[in-house]
Amino acid sequence: MEDDPIDFNPPTTAKTIDVNFDFMTARNEFDMSLRPFIAGVFDQDCPVVALAESIAMQTEIGTFLVTDATDKPEDNLIGFITLLPIVQGSHLNYPHVYLGAKGDISMINNSRAALFLCERVINMPSELIPHLHNQLILDLEWAEGNCEGLFCYDYVVSLSRCISTMPQTGAARKKRKTVVPDNLLFFRLEDEIMLRYAEESFLFESEASRSGYTGKSTDDTCSHKLVMIFSMRSFKQALQEVIKSYSSPS
Repeated sequence: MEDDPIDFNPPTTAKTIDVNFDFMTARNEFDMSLRPFIAGVFDQDCPVVALAESIAMQTEIGTFLVTDATDKPEDNLIGFITLLPIVQGSHLNYPHVYLGAKGDISMINNSRAALFLCERVINMPSELIPHLHNQLILDLEWAEGNCEGLFCYDYVVSLSRCISTMPQTGAARKKRKTVVPDNLLFFRLEDEIMLRYAEESFLFESEASRSGYTGKSTDDTCSHKLVMIFSMRSFKQALQEVIKSYSSPS
């Protein structure tokens, strides 16, 4: 009589984990949770605390995505979207100073401009991305009718991260104006989509981060930051295209 074979891979019972997602308006408590997202966008000199406070206090425009909102939803922040005004003479002018030192952003000089921030965890469910962008469109529409021109901008500036596979030699390695997606790997698909609508754009190599990372990846790749400038009209078109791209069946 033969022994029964031994099953070294016993059947397992699959478990379903339910996660609820909530879209919330700004609240002061989001301040601390915002800081790591902002620090990853800029460099060591960024007034992270002041910018985070401004974003968290701007209740008119801005949406925060949290998981399983409890009494402390700020502990479960996984992404946010907002437009932050660029205001001279305050910490809100930091984006203008920072980007102006990296490339030509003269088209927003003497204009009402805002910084577009849409930061999220990389593994956030893609189904949530169009809803997050749609919330910003709804906020802008509401502000136009209720805030007496307070959030009427001429231009919007965006800053995001990507990997460049351009050759290391030559000045083009440092900066490249009127960027096209060739030789670029985007961390987020929505940045590549929005690039199509930018009226001006340029790249620059990432500086040393707060963790000491220099932006150098390998001999063939390098971490870059991508600056995009939109008119308000083209910016809204870009948002709509992101929504359409993520909402369409694959």
